[in-house]
Amino acid sequence: MRVYTPAEAARLLKVSESWLRKKAAARVIPCTFFGKHLRFSEDDLAAIVRAGARGPVVAAPVTSRRSST
Repeated sequence: MRVYTPAEAARLLKVSESWLRKKAAARVIPCTFFGKHLRFSEDDLAAIVRAGARGPVVAAPVTSRRSST
């Protein structure tokens, strides 16, 4: 199993290492600790990407608001 340091994981995810460390410390994103050493497994990275996925925004239909007077 491959695990990544915070610097390696940040580079792969194209985010700052400080952002990644803050989110991991707050337990907002999945991560793995070996003692006091923070690491990210391939499953952790995949879950972070999935959690950030957003669907397309569909615009509401435009309706005419004409006065009937």
